[in-house]
Order: sequence, then structure tokens, then C-alpha cells
Amino acid sequence: MRHRALLEELRLSRRIFDSVSNGITISDATKADLPLTYVNPAFERMTGYLAQEVSGRNCRFLQGNDHEQEGLTKIRQAIREERRSGSC
Repeated sequence: MRHRALLEELRLSRRIFDSVSNGITISDATKADLPLTYVNPAFERMTGYLAQEVSGRNCRFLQGNDHEQEGLTKIRQAIREERRSGSC
């Protein structure tokens, strides 16, 4: 019974991720270079990249050549501080 409940929770999470208007990415933290394992449709609309194109890549490719963007500094700081909030 617990297995069934976990599967339903996973399905619900997937529906939520797929329906929100904010871009969501999930990376595999157990692998080198943190490859993307999931992006939602909002991410695809925002970036123009399809899930198949980004799967297995690190999200740094989105930076282009500008590595000193203000937003990146805030994100790096949040990661260093291990903040769990979605807003930087």
C-alpha cells in the first residue's frame, strides 16, 4: 500500500511541475557536473530548448559567455549558504 501511495505522490508532483508557469529544472546531484534530468514545459518555453536537448547537460550552458551576471552571484551565494528558498 505504501508503494502505491508513493507512486501517486510522484505522479502528482510531476503534474504540478509540468503545469506551473515557472521554469523548473532537476539535476542529478550524485553525478559529476550535475547533469539535468528534468526540465518542465515552462523551462522549454522560456529558453527555447527542448528537454531532449538539455538532458544530461549542466545548466551552465545557459550562461553563454557572461559569467559575471548579477543573478549568478546570488545563486552561487544561496548554494554556498545551502538556502532552500526558491528566491535568491
